[in-house]
Amino acid sequence: MGTGKLFRGITLPGHKGSVTHALVFMLAGITTRWKQVVAYHYSGNSTNGAVYKPIIINIVQAATSVGLHVVNVTTDMGSPNRAMWKSFGVNQNQTWVRHPAQSDMRLYFMPDVPHLVKNWKSALVNGQTITLPQDVVVKEKLTSNKVSIGPLQVLVGYQEGMTLKLVSKLSRNILEPSHFEKMKVSSAMHHQIHQQIH
Repeated sequence: MGTGKLFRGITLPGHKGSVTHALVFMLAGITTRWKQVVAYHYSGNSTNGAVYKPIIINIVQAATSVGLHVVNVTTDMGSPNRAMWKSFGVNQNQTWVRHPAQSDMRLYFMPDVPHLVKNWKSALVNGQTITLPQDVVVKEKLTSNKVSIGPLQVLVGYQEGMTLKLVSKLSRNILEPSHFEKMKVSSAMHHQIHQQIH
């Protein structure tokens, strides 16, 4: 699908200005480990993610035409990607659309796990409470449907100054990260609260 040309300006349809980003589209295996860049566009600081929709449809159709089975679109949860999801009609209650190349199949949309963990951690350290669905509470035999950072803050305060700690790697820095630390996906993945407790 390449053009063989060298571009110096924004190539994303409907956008103008100075190039500051490269938007990369790739295909990757689910049951085997492989990935291949199949398209890219140069973009600026502000991007309307709705223009990704025809690009994604074109990629899915081209991949299907050569025998690949595209089952999922995975993105981070940045504003342009959320706009793209919305353009497909995807939301928290509707996570799939009719496959653009195989009408008897579904094309699912999922956030990538590292960014999902980052958003989850960010919500908790910003004092938000996450409410779990009742069926999850029952299935997992949980004592509450609320998830908050409150109990961990109490534990950090209790452990302060102790030589032997119940959770040695849990600290105020993890529960009260700087603005820069909040933005780092690696920080969120490294300091998963689940990992800290086990």
